[in-house]
Amino acid sequence: MSTFHKASLSGLRVFQVSENGEQITEGSGLSLIQLSEHSAWLDKCLLGPFKVPAYHRLGATSALLPWVNVDFGSDQPHEWLKSTALNGIWIIATYSELGSDDDDSPAIGLYFFEEQAHVWARLNEEGQLINGFLLDKPLRACLIFKIEEREGYKVQLYDRLPKSPEGELWKSEILKAEPRQDPFHQTAQFMEVTRSFVKEEFPQQFEADKTDQADFMNRTLAYMKAHETLSPDDFAREVFRQPEVTEAFERFAEQKQMNIRDEFTISDHAVRKEQRVYKSVLKLDKNFHIYIHGDRQLIKKGYDEEKGLHFYQVYFKEEQ
Repeated sequence: MSTFHKASLSGLRVFQVSENGEQITEGSGLSLIQLSEHSAWLDKCLLGPFKVPAYHRLGATSALLPWVNVDFGSDQPHEWLKSTALNGIWIIATYSELGSDDDDSPAIGLYFFEEQAHVWARLNEEGQLINGFLLDKPLRACLIFKIEEREGYKVQLYDRLPKSPEGELWKSEILKAEPRQDPFHQTAQFMEVTRSFVKEEFPQQFEADKTDQADFMNRTLAYMKAHETLSPDDFAREVFRQPEVTEAFERFAEQKQMNIRDEFTISDHAVRKEQRVYKSVLKLDKNFHIYIHGDRQLIKKGYDEEKGLHFYQVYFKEEQ
């Protein structure tokens, strides 16, 4: 499911890029009349990849900016298509109106498919695929909304392989994408620096074990889920509790060049995304995994000198 409440397609072009951008040829595709009759297909193929409302901006030196600034909404190729050096099939879609969050605006969609994929498709009058490949999994894609033009537009990204060299090239060199300072990125960045502190710095400074780390992770998640706004002072009282731990966290965040002193609105989408890496699991050799979700006082660590092994004591009321 995509996150858009409105979508009006106004243009659609497909281009084959080869020889590292030196050769660009235009391919054939579906007509707008055909597409208008298959809105579910359109939503899945072109808007489906953008499931998370995480936004960026185009950097000041982005190769896309001249094309976007001069003639927003043009589906003609530009020098940026050559500069990508990404061989494959590119689709340029223009939207007269695209509704995302509380904003409705014109938008441009850029979609890249690997060269070997038979990307383009034709449908008959009954909506059945005649030939080609069903468009549902671009390798990478980008939506540029005609909003906040002076700041580099509002941009949404998708990449199946973000850590690959081509993914880094696309995001960092071509788009020059920078996080948009909104509740999603503020929440995600705060949770990332908190998790890094608990994993890296906290055990070294305070001789904390895995259960202490799990306790901090659980308290962080509980705070983010229970509050609409993050107050640094309230967070420190509820999560860190001890002034010396709070001070260590502030020093750690400063080293990471992260501002943690301002209040911000907590994004539920960002909390759900970060929750996947907030795992409070004790892995004991290859025998046991202990999942810690509650009271830190109900689990204690010890060492059996006779057996020469560590152990945990777990207290509970009933077995389920």
